[in-house]
Amino acid sequence: MNDLVISEETAIAPSEIFLDGESITEFDLFSQVDKLLSDMAESGNDVAVDNAIDNLIGVQSFSGKALSRIIYGQFGWYKTVHPEVDYFEHYTEKHGGKKITVQRHVSIGDFLTNVDVPEGIKQRNSRDILPIAKALEGGFDIDAETWEELEIASDDTEIRDILRKSQGKEPRKGSLQIYMETDGSLTAWYDGKPSNVGWLNIADSESSPIVKKAINRIVENTGISIK
Repeated sequence: MNDLVISEETAIAPSEIFLDGESITEFDLFSQVDKLLSDMAESGNDVAVDNAIDNLIGVQSFSGKALSRIIYGQFGWYKTVHPEVDYFEHYTEKHGGKKITVQRHVSIGDFLTNVDVPEGIKQRNSRDILPIAKALEGGFDIDAETWEELEIASDDTEIRDILRKSQGKEPRKGSLQIYMETDGSLTAWYDGKPSNVGWLNIADSESSPIVKKAINRIVENTGISIK
């Protein structure tokens, strides 16, 4: 499926969900899948299976964005009603996961409710949206030409390339943003000026759980944007 989870970890899905009071269980869904596969084997026709795959891809895409929007809404509510509460701590204690994942959901939710973002861009999957959302958070203005390029970009790799070229322009003055490149190097932007501030040992993060955990904690607690 092309809307990949924005967390490093896959959460365990509930075996039963409720939509508008109606119960849908994992058993119901799997039973329908098994029936489609059985019909395909008997008929020699896979059109219905192809249609089901398209539908499931679509459900995964919009359900992920719906989760981002509801998390963003709750985040805003906590800021207003319970400003003394660390929302990210609250969320992870209540629902599990990592703070950085919740922060990404908040970024995407903010992006989806931004009236200045073209609707066509909002239709993209979460993986494509995240780097654009982070660029806006970092104080970068995106002009009309760049929006057009982003809308027709083939995937998130092309989106990141477009943003890198666009971010050669100065960010909004007064905003400080720290970016971590794929090699772990850190660049801080302030008042349109970049400064190298060091690096994190990404190369060893896959082989060393301690290094990986330390990097995750640094990123979570400092608001570093990952490119």
